[in-house]
Amino acid sequence: MVASSLQCKLPPMVDKPIKILHLIDSGGLYGAEVMLLNLVEQQINQGNQPLILSAGATGIDEKPLETEAIRRQLPLKKWRMKPGLNLSEALRVSRFAQNEGVHVLHSHGYKFNILMGLWPKIVRRIPLVATLHGYVNAQKYSKMWLYETLDRAVIKRMDAVAIVNPLMKEISTVKALPFSKVWEIPNGITMSVGESEEAQGRMVEIEKFLATHSPVIGIVGRLSLEKGHELLIKATVDLVTRYPDLGVLIIGDGYERQNITALVNRLGLDEHVCFAGYCTPIETYMRELDIVAMPSLTEGLPITLLEAMSFKKPVVASSVGGIPILLDNGRCGKIFRPGDSKEIYRAVVEVIENGTETERMVEAAYERVLNDYSATGMASKYQALYKSVVQI
Repeated sequence: MVASSLQCKLPPMVDKPIKILHLIDSGGLYGAEVMLLNLVEQQINQGNQPLILSAGATGIDEKPLETEAIRRQLPLKKWRMKPGLNLSEALRVSRFAQNEGVHVLHSHGYKFNILMGLWPKIVRRIPLVATLHGYVNAQKYSKMWLYETLDRAVIKRMDAVAIVNPLMKEISTVKALPFSKVWEIPNGITMSVGESEEAQGRMVEIEKFLATHSPVIGIVGRLSLEKGHELLIKATVDLVTRYPDLGVLIIGDGYERQNITALVNRLGLDEHVCFAGYCTPIETYMRELDIVAMPSLTEGLPITLLEAMSFKKPVVASSVGGIPILLDNGRCGKIFRPGDSKEIYRAVVEVIENGTETERMVEAAYERVLNDYSATGMASKYQALYKSVVQI
C-alpha cells in the first residue's frame, strides 16, 4: 500500500525527444516514400526530432521526395554522393549523425541498409534499424540481384527490423533474426479531410483523357517489371471490347516505360491508355479514378491501396505479399491470381457490373484503413521499436 500511494504522488513521466535520422535514396515518390513522409509528420506530433537525409547522385537538383517534404514543411537534409558502394560517404553520414546528436539511424531501402550495415557498430556508434518493404526477386546475377543479396546479408547486423506484413516473417533472413529484433509494423496513412489542393501543372491532356473516358482504371507506382503494368495492358484489350470508353491512367515513371509504351502501341490501345508520369499531390488524381488496380508480382504492404481505400475507390489487386491481409481476403477489394491478365479482366468486370457488392466492399475498405492502418498507430509502434534499441 505504501508503494502504491507513493506512486500516485510522483509526477507523470515525460519521454525525452528521440532524434531520428531517416536514410533514403529515393527513385520517385511511391509507397516507401509516402510511408516515410507520413511517419515523420507523426513523429513531430509525438514530440520527437526526425530528420530525412535524402541521398542522390551528384548533380541532381531536387528529387520528388524532397519536393514533397518541402511542400509538407518537413525537416530535410539533401545529401549528394557518388553512386555505388560508397563506404567512405556512408562514414561521412555516420559522422554527421554523431555530430547532430542522433539517437537512432532508420534506413529505408537496400542502399542505406548496405552502406550503414557494412560498417560495424563500433564505427557507427548509433543504433541502426531498417524497414523492409519486401524484395523484388530480381533476375539472378543482375545488378539488383547483387544489391538484394548484400541487403539480405547485412540485415542481421541491424539492431531492429520492421516488417510491413506478417508473411515477411517467412523470409529466410528474417527467420534467422532473434525474435526480439523483428517488429511487425504495417504502413499507415493520414486520412484525408476535405478537398485536396490542385496538382501544380496538371497537364491538359490528362484532363481531356479523364473527361473523355469512363470508367477510368488507375495504376499508381514505379514502372518496373514487378509492378505488372503489362498484365493490366493485356487485360485492357478485352475490357475496351466490353466497355468502349474505358481508359487506363498510368501514374508514375521508371525504366519499363519504353517497353510498356511499345506494348500499348502494338495492341492498338493508344487512345485508351494515358501516361501521366509523376503526379503530386496524388490525391488530386486518385479522386478522379473509378477503379484502382494493382497487378503486382511482389509487394510488401502497398501505400497506394491504403490511399485508394481511404478515398473510397474500389480496388482490384493480385494476391501477393500483404495484399490479401489488407483486403481482408476479398471483403475489402477484389483479389486475383498474380500474373494472370484474364483474372484482372474478371475482377474489373465484377467491380463495374455488381454495384451493390462494390459499394459494400468500398465501405468496408474505408473502415479497415481508418481503424487499422493509421499513420498515428504506425508512428506509435515505431516509437516502441526505437525505445527497444536506444538508451536516452
